[in-house]
Amino acid sequence: MGNKNEISFDYMAKSLPFPIDEVKHNGDQQDASYALKLVPIMEELNQEVLAVKNLAAGSYQLSIDGKEMGNFTAQDLSQGINLASIHQTPQYLQAMEVLNKNEERGSIERETRDYAVQVYSYARPNGIKQDNSKESWEKMRELKKTNGWINNDLYERGSDPKYQQSLQDKMDKLTDEIYTINKPVMHKIKLIKIN
Repeated sequence: MGNKNEISFDYMAKSLPFPIDEVKHNGDQQDASYALKLVPIMEELNQEVLAVKNLAAGSYQLSIDGKEMGNFTAQDLSQGINLASIHQTPQYLQAMEVLNKNEERGSIERETRDYAVQVYSYARPNGIKQDNSKESWEKMRELKKTNGWINNDLYERGSDPKYQQSLQDKMDKLTDEIYTINKPVMHKIKLIKIN
């Protein structure tokens, strides 16, 4: 739909853009966006190109779902602009929501793996067969005196079957949420000539 100064259309991508996490984690020296300087991720893996040919010369305001995304020349639009590089698009924000939920799920999963390390690297090799008992906790506290890698709080908390189940339930819930929100949806693209 459109006229000589405005064009709009519905658009649904085949996939969400690849979100670039700009937060440092776990003592990282750089955030994930630093990788863009080292690897051509945007050029080779993260393309959501909007190309509109035969526009009258001038600048155009791009909006998606009624929200302004920026101004682009007719030449830029003819060559194509990579929507994946615009971090305020609805689809990019949706991808960031998926990323954030997956990071939350990953931190819970990390705790279950860290607990397994306590069990299989320290408890089992030292003869502890039953983890959810005061005797096993006492033995692990004794072992901690000579092994700084033992984490008694994690071992005791993680040995509780109810706690283990609560972690699994949280991971399952987040996984279900991720699979609910990770699908592209229809968007309204609009270009308005501004000069």
